[in-house]
Order: sequence, then structure tokens, then C-alpha cells
Amino acid sequence: MTSLSSATQQLQHFLTVLPPNVTNIDPNNRIAVAHAALEYLRQSGDADWLFLRCLVEFQTRDEELLFHCITGCRQVLLWKYQRSCSSPLMTVLRGSFISMAEQKFQFSRTLQLACLNTSVVLWKRAWKDDAAAAIDIAMSAVQNPMEQALLQQITANLQLPPLLSTPDDLLNYLQQHWFQVNPTLAALFCSQLIGEMSGKSAVSYRLPLEFHQKVHSIFEKKHLLQCLNMALKALEQVVSQVLNNNQSTALTLPEQTLAVVQLVIDILTWEFGLAAWSTSSFGALASLTRTLLRPPIEWKEHLARPELVRAVFETHARVMAAQSESSPLAMLLRQLILQLASLAGPMFVQADDIKRQYAECLLQGSLQLLQSPGVMLPESALLPDTLGIISRIVFNFRLATLMELQLQPTLVSLLQGLASIGMTVLHDQLLDCQQAQGDIDGMQFYDWREGIISIVVECGVTLCGDPWLLYTGTDESRQHACESLSQVLGPLYEAFVSCRTKMAAIEEHYQVTHEEDLDELKEDILEGSMDEELTAVSSMGRLNLSLALACLSARFGETMPKLQAFWEGTGNVSAEIAALLEEARMLSMFACHLLTDENKGEKAAIPDAIVIAADRYPNLTIEIAGAVNAMVQFADAQAKKIASNPNNLRLSPMLSRSFLWFFRRWAPAYVYPSDGESSRNSLLLQNWSNSESAQQIISFCVDLCLQYQCFWPQEKILQASASSLLQSFADKTGPVRQALVASPSFQQLVRFHCLTGDMRHFASHAEFDAIIKTKLGQDQLHLLNLVWGYQRLPYNDKAGILTVILVACSDTTDNTANAMITESMKVVHDGFTSLVNALAAKQFGPDDLDAKEMASLCIEMFCGIAHASQMTDAERVPQFLTPFLPQLTGLVTFYSTDLSVSENVLRFFRDYTEQFIVMLNRDQCLALFAAVAEALKSYSANHIQHRVIKRKASTEATADEEQAYSDILCVLQLLVNLGTKDFIDACSSAEGVDSAQVTDMVFYGLEKILPLMSEGLLQFPSLCTTFFELVFYMMDTYPEKVCSLPYEVFHALMESILFGMKYQDAHVAKCSLHSLASIPRECLKNPQLIAPHLAQHPDIFSNCTKRLLTEVVFQNVVVDRIEPAGLAFLFLVAVDVNGFGTLMQGLVNQVADEQQRIRLQSAFCKLVQPDMVKRAGEGGYEGRMVRSRFKTLFEEFVNEVHSFLLLR
Repeated sequence: MTSLSSATQQLQHFLTVLPPNVTNIDPNNRIAVAHAALEYLRQSGDADWLFLRCLVEFQTRDEELLFHCITGCRQVLLWKYQRSCSSPLMTVLRGSFISMAEQKFQFSRTLQLACLNTSVVLWKRAWKDDAAAAIDIAMSAVQNPMEQALLQQITANLQLPPLLSTPDDLLNYLQQHWFQVNPTLAALFCSQLIGEMSGKSAVSYRLPLEFHQKVHSIFEKKHLLQCLNMALKALEQVVSQVLNNNQSTALTLPEQTLAVVQLVIDILTWEFGLAAWSTSSFGALASLTRTLLRPPIEWKEHLARPELVRAVFETHARVMAAQSESSPLAMLLRQLILQLASLAGPMFVQADDIKRQYAECLLQGSLQLLQSPGVMLPESALLPDTLGIISRIVFNFRLATLMELQLQPTLVSLLQGLASIGMTVLHDQLLDCQQAQGDIDGMQFYDWREGIISIVVECGVTLCGDPWLLYTGTDESRQHACESLSQVLGPLYEAFVSCRTKMAAIEEHYQVTHEEDLDELKEDILEGSMDEELTAVSSMGRLNLSLALACLSARFGETMPKLQAFWEGTGNVSAEIAALLEEARMLSMFACHLLTDENKGEKAAIPDAIVIAADRYPNLTIEIAGAVNAMVQFADAQAKKIASNPNNLRLSPMLSRSFLWFFRRWAPAYVYPSDGESSRNSLLLQNWSNSESAQQIISFCVDLCLQYQCFWPQEKILQASASSLLQSFADKTGPVRQALVASPSFQQLVRFHCLTGDMRHFASHAEFDAIIKTKLGQDQLHLLNLVWGYQRLPYNDKAGILTVILVACSDTTDNTANAMITESMKVVHDGFTSLVNALAAKQFGPDDLDAKEMASLCIEMFCGIAHASQMTDAERVPQFLTPFLPQLTGLVTFYSTDLSVSENVLRFFRDYTEQFIVMLNRDQCLALFAAVAEALKSYSANHIQHRVIKRKASTEATADEEQAYSDILCVLQLLVNLGTKDFIDACSSAEGVDSAQVTDMVFYGLEKILPLMSEGLLQFPSLCTTFFELVFYMMDTYPEKVCSLPYEVFHALMESILFGMKYQDAHVAKCSLHSLASIPRECLKNPQLIAPHLAQHPDIFSNCTKRLLTEVVFQNVVVDRIEPAGLAFLFLVAVDVNGFGTLMQGLVNQVADEQQRIRLQSAFCKLVQPDMVKRAGEGGYEGRMVRSRFKTLFEEFVNEVHSFLLLR
């Protein structure tokens, strides 16, 4: 044995020699050589105990070397003594590292913490219940000579604590001795202990998950409460010393106070149950992200103590007075207060006196914090921390509870302080912005103030958005609460409106002056952030709608005259004009958010808060109508200026877009609203429910859209907003559609569309004049300029307008409406027919640009028709489109080398099948099938077979890259639509196409696409999702077709599925696993289906089973796909029982640990029960019951296997 007296010298020499078999490190690089040597020594097990002996000798004060010795010793001990964790040496070492921290390493807190952590880790390794600990001690009594020598050297060099054998011994020692003698290190040790037990550790134990779960459970049940008692007792002692002395003890014992407070915080954030050690998180810091803490009821008597809260607040005040608000201890105490404000759950189920006193102490303490002298110091941590505490109190106790506990006076005082701070910060931000002249980067405290504002808004939303204000209690109590809150928070809303609009104007002034443009990504982020803030702030404005509307009206009254004066002139947009336009745009956004909610994807409705307020205050309906009329006048004023001079640069498309955005959100909700039974007599709901008022506002909106379409046709975003507004009207049935059709502006819109629906953009002025003048007639020539502007609309916008025309005109038997539909479709018919005839006569070649543009126009018009599924009697659309389908397919063949034409035609087929497939009769389905089949063949031959996919690494994937493969996505979506059961049923007929031919076509398309679907391309989310949805549907519905595919195609498809089953997106993975299950499930019914493939490749199913187990079931990823993974496993085993037996034995033999081998084999045997396997493919009730029982067994199997196979 090597001499025990030379460990330090040996280690220092060892670190200068490059380890064997290491060739990638420069021998002259001493640091790299030393790190490689350290790693080699750790991995090799440190046979001579150099790490431990060096620490015991303590012949060097090299902090870095000692630190590596401590961590290296920890790793070696964990891995070397996995089965004898309670041996005499390990028992002594647990105390030895505590002694080292106390006696040798006082000069370094880092080394002390490393020693304490090592002791904690060794304790955790032996943490068992009392009976198991006694057995472990008895079995670990044997020592080898090296261990005996080490024990002698440790005993000679260190003053060891009493020999502690069990967890109870340790905790008793902590409570009765260590906290009395050295409370700082005791608290630090306890914090380390809590961290290791709770699952927040990064230490590698190389032990199964079940070990960590078991230790977590034992500690939580038997020892956590004892730790809480020790921590609270230590906290009380520190607090008492601070409060009972004129000079803060926290100043003389800062480390002790910090350690104790941190310990309490660590215990409060404990993750109860086994969530901290779930297979998905592996001890991730989930507890730190939780908003509320829900300890067990047993903790109530220890934590639900108002005097404790009061004492912590007072201690914080003393510390701030003695140190500063930004001192580590002050910030840690505020963190503790935040945790105390987060206590919820079983402790506070009932609104008793303790809960009331507890909440009152929190409110009063927070109010005192708000009134602290340095609270408003720029970049101070005190203000955001205090506001965070207030926000947590409000979120935890809620408005109803605070009112029930009769804490309204204290709450109002607190909210007054909150509102005052919010207004002060807003005004300071505005003042700073003015001084920086709009340069945000030049504002010194911009981010700090924005953080304060966001917390204030969050708190306001929690209060004002509380459902209690609308639906609970008596109307009188709710009204009283609303009035009280509005008196406090109403001025804050006004400050938001004033400061945010002025700041936006100043920032716009700066950008125009310095010719700065935000990049598109940053602009989208800022717009989304602003939208979230305005949505939140609107809840405060709705508390007192009358006051909020008056505020906006006053601001509009200031802005409108200035804008009108600027509109009278011409010339470039100066910085002043741009600032004013931006201010007006912001005001319209405030008004929109105040009066409406975003109803995208659902039925538009007036916000309940507004309906209730209007019922409560009758005059409010008049005020809302006045605000809407102001927006109408504002938008109309600019529209008239646009009509008189569309080239006037002082007229803003962005402002126009905000008008359209307002009306798109407001009109569908307020015009002919769908009122509920309880609010049928509401004045607000009736205000725009009569034909006169509804017709007036609808006509105005249509006229506004028409003006923008005729005068600003190339403003892409503006046109999208106009189409969206018109579509929102068309989607509402009944009187809204009737009013839309009756509108003169809508009739004008239809006429313009019919005049230009078959005209190319690049038609010359002479060609345009010759055609349009003839159609208009001499008495309508004054409309020529309007028609010319409308003709320049992008084709996709014209297609959207055609959709609106068809849907809006379909809800009436009026002859005028029917004529509009007929004329709109006739334009498409005539334009496309003339193009087809010209191409058939070979008047144009594939390279003729005019013909290609006309083809693009016609395809877009057909797409517009294909989107009109909301029509009444929508069967008219298939009747119109079916005769043109072969000719559309002919365009794909004619323009075989042009991908854009092929993609546009396929996009039409995709939209048409998606919208109308359920309405098609048999003949229409057959025509569609034939057309799509030809289009896919032509597309595949020209754009798939020789295509090379080039893309960057998956981490660099961009939307632009994905757009380059939009045609592939379109084909996948089309195949999904074609494979639907409705289409198959409609096509199946003795006289027509057999359903097998339809599925053959879908599989043909899938087969052609499959070579392109590489792992790189599947990193694009939309492509990946659509591809696997298609694969799942086809394999689940037609597995027999899959089995009959050529082996190369079958193998490629199975490889794609095996890739998808481990994909990070759970939906994709589930689709893949269901697809994987479909093949063996079908083979159980008909074993001959896949016999040709099995004859050449007998390991098909066993390979799938092996990859399923090793890549999914035995990995963390299985947690969100257990059910489909279990189903796939059941069918794979059932179809190849013998292959699974061989595979299982191979997997079991790969496990090194004998006990784990036995457990794994036992788990497999319990899971794979012969009776279940035999009946896996049965149908009916019995089969469902078998699969249901197997699902339960599979979940148990996964939990069991993960508990000992997954190491941590």
C-alpha cells in the first residue's frame, strides 16, 4: 500500500502527467493535462484514495485543488460504495466532511459548502427508515486494511462529531447541538439536505429513480416537518435578536441570518409528492416556477401565524435601516415574505379569523413597504419586489376573499399606493422619453420602469378581471366593489392612455427623424407585447366605462383637429405628422380594446362587463354609441381625404388599418348581437339591432373597405384587414347578410369585381379603357378611376372578395342577390373558358407571360369560390366547379416546368376538398378523383422525382425555408382530404371508380412524397405534423394496402414511423405509434398480408419492438405517449411471440446488475400474459376489455422499469 503520508505530493505529481490513452490534449498545456488527470482519477475509482488522503492531511491551501479533491472524493465514494453505504468508513466520513467544514476550511465558504454537500450526499445515500438502516449497518461491518488505515488517519487528524448512524440521529444532533453551537453551518447543511432530497440536485448518484423517489417519500413523511420546526425556531431566534437589540444582530451575524432565511425558503418551496422526481422532469426546478404553495394541513399551526409575518416585516425594516434595501439579506427577506404570501391550499380552505389576520398582516406589511423612503429609487430592487408581493397576495386571496375577510379598507389603501406608484412610474417614463427625444436605447431606467408597469398591470388585471365582480354575490355588493376599485384604479387607466399615446408619438417622431425602421421580427414582438398590455389595461377601464370613454374622447378631441389640419396640406410626412398619426392609431387601439374582446375562432360577443355596466347605468349606451360615432367620423374623414388625393403621403395606411381592426372586432359583436336570455332587454344589445342603425354602420364599413380597395390596392396588410372585416359580416347569417346585400357600397363592390374579375394586372391602359368603358357605359365613366384602382388589387384579395360576395348573397331569395352570384361566377367562367380555348388553339405557349398571369388569376378566383362553403345552398359551388376540374388539371400539364402554377392548382384542390368534400355527390367525387389523380401524376413527374432537398441544420430552420416546401405541405394536406371516409364512400360504386382506386391514388402520392421526407425536412413543424397525420390515417384505415406496398416503400414508411414515435411533439409521436400498431393489428386478422415481406425479412416485427422499447418505452420521452406505445407494443408482441421471447431475453441479458435483470424479466412476464396476447386482436367488448387491462399493466410496467433502469 502506498504511504499515507505523501498523498498531497502524489496528487500534485499525478496532475502533471497525461493519463494513458489520451491523445487529444497538448502535453504542454498544463491546465488541460491537470483536468484530464482529475477526470481519469475520478473515473478509475482513485484506488489509492488520493482525494480523501489529501483532504485529511491538509498540507495545501490551494482552494482549487482542495475543491476538486472534495468533489472527486464525493464521486468516488458514491460509485465505489453503492452497496455498503452504511459501512464504518462511510459512517465516519459523513461526519468527517462536517468536521472539515468546521475546522479546516473556515477560510473558504466554497470549500465549506462543498464539504457540507458531500456529507449530505453520503447521508442521502444511506437515508432509510430505521429498520432498513439497522440491517444495512449490520451487513456493512466488515472493513478491509485500507479502510482501517484511513479511519485511523481521519481520527488522528479531525475532531469528529458523535457517531451518527440513522437519519433520526442526524436530525436530533442538528436540533439539540449543531444549531446551538454553529447555527450558520447547521442552516447551510440543512439547506443542502433539503435540496438533495427535493430533487433539485445535479449530483450523479448512478442510482435508479426508485431510490430517489423512496428517499424523497421517507424524508417528506418523517423528517420534513422536523426540519421546518428547526428552521422556524432558528428564524425566530434571529428575528428576536434583531428586534430586541438597538443595533441589528443581522449586521453582526449576517451569514447566520442569511443561511437561516434561505433554509426557511427552501423548505417552503418543497415539491410535495413525487412530482419532483417524475420521469419527465428529473428534479427540474419546477417548484421555483409555481405561483402558490400548498403545504399539508399539518403545517398550518407552524406557518399560519400572523405574528410570524409581522415579525418578518419588522425585521426587514430593521435590516433596511441598518444596511440598505439592496443588501442580500433585505432581498432574501423579501423573498421569504413572497413565499409567505404564496401559502394556500389546505391551510386556508376556510375564511376563519386566522386567515383574516394573516391576510391583514400581509396587506399592512406590504403597505408599509410601499411607503418606505427609498421605494422609488431608480433601479431599486425594493419596488419590484414589493409589487410582486402585492400581486401574489391579490392572486392568492382574490377579491372575493379579501372582501369576505372584511379587509377592504386596508386593501383600498394598498391599491391607492399601487395606483400612485403606477402613475408616477408612467409619468417618469414619459418624462425620460421626452428628454431622450424618443430614443428608447438612451433611456437609462427604461427596462426597470417597464418591469414595474407590467407588475402593476398584472395586479390590476387580477383584481378587475375577477369573476366575482360580474357573477357572484348580490348586485349591490358587486356594484359597491366596482365603484370602490374604479375610484382607485380609474386614474391609472387615464395615465396609461395619456402616457402610452404620448410615448408612442415621441418614439415615432424619433424614428422618422433618424430614418430608423424596426426589423419585422422586433416589430411583431413589440406589437404583441403592446396588444397584451392594452388587453390587460382595458379591464381597469371597464370598471368605470363612462370615465374611460370620457378620457378617450378628450384625447380624440385634441388629436382630430390637428390631424385634419395636416391632411389639408400635401408633401412628405414630417416627424411631427408621423407622431400625430401614431398617437391617433394608439387611441383607436385603446378604444378597440376597451369595447371589445378578441373573438377569433369563436362567436363574437359583447364583453359581459360592458353589458352588465350598460344595464346598470342606462346612459352608458349613449356614451358607447358616441365613442363609436367618433371612430366612424374619424375614419370617414381620412377616407374622404384619400378619395380626393390618394397620393397624399400624410394619409396613413397604418391608421386606416387600425380603423378596420376596430370595426372588425366591434361590428360582429354589437350589430345584431346574439343576446342571451338574461340580457335580452338590454339597451346596449338593442341599440344596433334595428334595421336602420345596423344598415347605416354596415354600409359605412363596406364603403370604407371599398375606398381602401380602390385607392390603396397595393397596401397588403390593409387589404387583408378589409377582407377580414367584410368576411366577418358575411359569416353572420340572417339580417346582417341582408343588410350587407342592401348596401349601395356593397353593390358597387360587386359591380367593380365583375368588371375586373377577368382582367390581368399587366393589361395596358388602352386595353383596360377599351374593355371597361364598354362595360360601364357613358353615364358611368366617372367611375373609371375607381375601377382602375380596384383592378390593381392582388389576386388573392380579389379571391377573398369573391368569397364574401358568394356567402353574403346566398342568404336571401332576392333577385338582386341571385343576380350578383350569377354575374360573379359568370366572370370566372368566361375568363377561364377564353384562356382554355386560347391554349387549346395554341395561341400561347408555356412561356407566354400574359397567358401565365391569366392562369394565375383564374386559379385564384377558383380558390375564392372554393372557400365559399358558408353559403346557403352551398351545393351550387360543386355544380359550377365540376366541369372545370379537368381543365384545371390541364394547366398543371401545360405548365409542367412551372412549380408555382402546379402548386396553385393543387392548393385549389386542397381547399375545395377541405371545404366541400362532405357535400359532393358520386359523380362530382368521381370527377374530382380523376382530376386530382392526373394533377398528382404530372406534379410528381416534374417536381418530385428529381428534386433535391437542401436545408440547414434543424436549429437554423426558418419560416422562409419552410415556405420553400409549401407545395409538399399542400400535397400532403390534399392527400389527407382525399382519404376521408366520405370521399371513399361517395366514390365507391359498381358503375364508378372503386374505393381501392382512390386509396391507390392516395398511396401513390404518399409513395412519391416519401423519399423527400428526410429527418431534416421533418424538422419543419407543419410539414412533420401533416405528414404523420396522413400516414396515421392511411395506415389505420387501410393497413392491408400498406402491407402490399413494395418492400423498399414499406421499409421507408416504417422507418419514418419509427422516427416519428420518438419525436418531441406528442401529437406527432402518437400518430406514429398508432400507425405502428395498425400493421401487426391487421396481421393478427390476416397473417398472410405481410408474408411476402416476412419471407425475405423475418425480423421486421422484432426490430420494431426492439426500437419501440429502447427508444421510447425505456426513455423519459414515453411519459406523454404511454397509451399508444402500449397499444403498439401489445400488437407487436401478439403478432410475433417467438421473436419477442428472444428479444426479451437479449434485453434482459444486457442489464449488468443481477437483481435488476431479475426485476426486468419479472416485469416483462407480468406484462406479457399469454391469455392477453392471444386475445389482443379480438373485436367487440371482450377485445376492448383486454386492451384496457393491458393499458393499466403497461403503465405499471413503465413505472416499474423506469424506477430501476433510469439512473440519476
